[in-house]
Amino acid sequence: MTNKCTCGKSAHEDNAIYCSQCGEKLPVLQFGRAAKGEAYWYVDDDGVIIVRHDNYDSKDNARFKCGNHYPTEAEAVQAAKEQKLNALAKRWRAQHDPAELDWKNDNIAKWDFFYNWRTDELKARGIYCYKDSSLYFSTQALAEQFAAEYRELILDFLGVERQ
Repeated sequence: MTNKCTCGKSAHEDNAIYCSQCGEKLPVLQFGRAAKGEAYWYVDDDGVIIVRHDNYDSKDNARFKCGNHYPTEAEAVQAAKEQKLNALAKRWRAQHDPAELDWKNDNIAKWDFFYNWRTDELKARGIYCYKDSSLYFSTQALAEQFAAEYRELILDFLGVERQ
């Protein structure tokens, strides 16, 4: 994407911040961020989706920096579902999973689950490479138990169409 200067000449395409013709400083375009004055959606502390016009003020900047700044309502709804599922998993794990694992230690097996689209099953799998997620469990049985108890919520999050 090319920024335009008020002189009408194109700026450099390589993230330049000054007009190549007149030297005027150009706004930095940030991938995924609404233009100033355009609408974006965010998830408030209660899980409610809010639409707001981006004024690039301190609140808008903070939401953008922490990843709570979505270009569409649908993306904000999906993020709210993920937040709800992650919070639920953390609470459930605190009650059912007494293991004190070092979640960032890649030498210790952790368990999560995946959806098999062909068989319509949620299956547990052992993983070693930690990714920043709350949906890890210390044993296969606990991952399967959580997946069974919250199957419909998980399938909704994954976008699985139910009949």
